[in-house]
Amino acid sequence: MVLKKNINAIAFFGLIGLTTLSNVDFSGTEQLMLGQKVETEIMKKDDQQKTIVTFWASYDAESVKNCQRVIKESKDEKIILVSLDDYQSIYEDALTKIDANNKAAKSLRVDKYSKVLADFKFNGEFKSFLIDENGYLLEINWLKDGVIAPSFLFFFHYPTLLIETVFQ
Repeated sequence: MVLKKNINAIAFFGLIGLTTLSNVDFSGTEQLMLGQKVETEIMKKDDQQKTIVTFWASYDAESVKNCQRVIKESKDEKIILVSLDDYQSIYEDALTKIDANNKAAKSLRVDKYSKVLADFKFNGEFKSFLIDENGYLLEINWLKDGVIAPSFLFFFHYPTLLIETVFQ
C-alpha cells in the first residue's frame, strides 16, 4: 500500500515536471499561455460565447482531421477556422469538404505575415484554441484524438479533482 502511494506520488510530481516543460518554448518564440487574454481582429469584443479558433491547411492531413473533429464535437461554441493554404481555390475546395454544413461561424485564409498568426503566436504547429466569453484562453489543442483533452494545468484550478485523479 505504501509502495503504491509512493509510485503515485512520483508519477504525480513527474507529470508536474512534464507539464512545466511542455509550456516552455525551446524555439525562442513566445507562446500563448492558459488564462491569457487573446486579443485578435477575428473575434468581436462583444461576443458572449465561447469560441474555438482552429488553424489548419489542406496540405496537413492531421489539421484537416482536427477541423472535422472540432466541427463534429463542438456544442455551443462559436467556431473560427483559419487556413494557411496558399491558393484560394484549394482553400475553398478543402473547406467545402471540412465544413459541408457551414457550422463554422467564420472561416478565413491568411498568409504567413498575417496579424492573426501573430495574435496567436503561431509557430508552424496547427492548434485549436478554446477561448471563453471574455476572451481568455481556456485550452490549447481543445480537441485531441476525438475527445476533449484538458491540459494538466486545468487541474491546478481544481486541486481536489487533481488529487482524486492521481491518488485513486
